[in-house]
Amino acid sequence: MENYFMRHLLYPVLLLFLLLCCAGTSFSAVVQHLPQRGESALHAYTVANLEKSGRNWKPIHIEVSAEGVNNVLRDCDRKRALAEQLKGTGTRRYDDSVFCDNKTGITDEKKDLLLNKLLLAAIKLHTDRLNIEQKEGEVVVSTSTINSFSGECGVIKAWEHKKSFSNADFVLFVGLDESEMSTIVCSQDLEERPTSALIKFVPKDIVDTRHFVRTAAHEIAHGLGFEVTRMRKLELIKYGALRGKGKVTAVDSKIMQEKMREHYDCHLDITGMYMEDEGDGRRKLHWERR
Repeated sequence: MENYFMRHLLYPVLLLFLLLCCAGTSFSAVVQHLPQRGESALHAYTVANLEKSGRNWKPIHIEVSAEGVNNVLRDCDRKRALAEQLKGTGTRRYDDSVFCDNKTGITDEKKDLLLNKLLLAAIKLHTDRLNIEQKEGEVVVSTSTINSFSGECGVIKAWEHKKSFSNADFVLFVGLDESEMSTIVCSQDLEERPTSALIKFVPKDIVDTRHFVRTAAHEIAHGLGFEVTRMRKLELIKYGALRGKGKVTAVDSKIMQEKMREHYDCHLDITGMYMEDEGDGRRKLHWERR
């Protein structure tokens, strides 16, 4: 698990934030550098100048729905109660799911840790850095939005009943998975800005560490739209050859080049930020480690 966390540290997502600045659509955002070890995460917002931009910016407001987790906890409580009733009757004991195991499954304590500490810290890494254009009276996720969910997000319809999120710019629906943390965009507005996503956590991996917070923030970034499909649609992906590496995939834009020069203190010709390549022909959707 340590290797997984190390491979998914959020720091490289700093450059992903820059994509929002160069998309030329509603993806535009305000960016701050991530704090280094020992630095406070509390920084002032770098707010866009309204007089110059003519646009009304505000820090992004993210709301969380944990009904997916609550449903699992209720199901586990029912199974434990049934097992207690059947004790001593000779009836086959209920089949423990991985979610209900006291050591590796979800518990009230883990839920509290996830929702009230770890996830809050992960979300704060984004809300401290991202601003969006404010649109008065717009409800980005309503009951009709949720009812239109399909595919993997379709499960959310069973969690939410006649509920809308009137004050949210983005809604994060939290669920659980037996083996892998993952995120998928569930809805977007007319300008194709993601407005909700489903993120699934593995109960046994929920631990109070900096690595977990950064990994969760990394996955939330995917839900906010930082992923290769959207980059390709915005024509920010290019392919080429790199000496000693063969064919490579890179993300490139003028603003990204400027920020890379600034970040790495490099004034040479920069052709883009390369995507991860493990050498087996499969190119991952993350930055190449340096």
